[in-house]
Amino acid sequence: MQNNKVDVFERIEQIKSDTVHGANFLTKASITLIKEYLTHCSEQDSLIPSLQKIICSLVHAQRTMASLFNLGNELLLFIDAQKHLDTNELKQSLQNWCTTYLDTYENSTKKIAKHLAPLIPEDSLIGTYSFSQTVYTSLLEAYQQKKSFRVLCSESRPAYEGKQIAKRLVEKNIPTTFTTDALFFSKIPDVDLLLVGADALSSKGVVNKVGTYPLACIAKQTNIPVYTLCSTLKILPNNMQLPKEPSKNPDEIYRNAPNSLNIENYYFDTTPLKYFTLIITDQGPQTPSMILQQIKSKTIHPLLKKNL
Repeated sequence: MQNNKVDVFERIEQIKSDTVHGANFLTKASITLIKEYLTHCSEQDSLIPSLQKIICSLVHAQRTMASLFNLGNELLLFIDAQKHLDTNELKQSLQNWCTTYLDTYENSTKKIAKHLAPLIPEDSLIGTYSFSQTVYTSLLEAYQQKKSFRVLCSESRPAYEGKQIAKRLVEKNIPTTFTTDALFFSKIPDVDLLLVGADALSSKGVVNKVGTYPLACIAKQTNIPVYTLCSTLKILPNNMQLPKEPSKNPDEIYRNAPNSLNIENYYFDTTPLKYFTLIITDQGPQTPSMILQQIKSKTIHPLLKKNL
């Protein structure tokens, strides 16, 4: 058992130090780790405390990932509700929960794509910003349903994620125009729909690539509908805010800068919900007020709440 414990926390350290993979990969890796632990662990009386420690460690390994926080929070709440079971029953119940959660997580993008397709206007120009796998999958689904539309996307500096979605779209023969971020902002009044992804959603708004907030403001002022595509597994509980994003490498925007120059480089901003026409989730299209009701109904587990 000692070797298994060491292996678990070594893998948590790997998740903590992983700067290559996104929330999708790391959340799935965390679920897999928990399932394997349940399969091989030999604890009896200490199973629940050990699981609680592992889950809290996973959440704190990547504290800015909403999907990882929600995984840990929901699993801790479920464990509390299953404490009456004996050890073997508890293990099986938790295995089933993890399997169902993973299935929901893996299928949420496909469900969102199905919900969005009917909402895309025919012969429309769709603006999208940065790279979102959910946005890409949804546009591809609409195209496969014979929807007629064009896509306008920008470079999305400083990491240039916009190149990735532009390349994928043209490879699927979807008419796409690529431009600079500055020109993209000027083009927003010309689009029929602004479509963005989401890294997290809270009562404060939608966390997404920096620049989303001003884009949504422009769209609002020019009566352009704005949809964000967001899995319900990224919706945070009431009053839960992710830690402040650390500043990124200044060399990404100014190499060999003067020593006295202060440089700010952040990847994310938060756009208030009022700027979104609809939030398209795996449960269907929802208004901001509907999402706020969901948020208010969520509970934060005490073990996580005390460490916020």
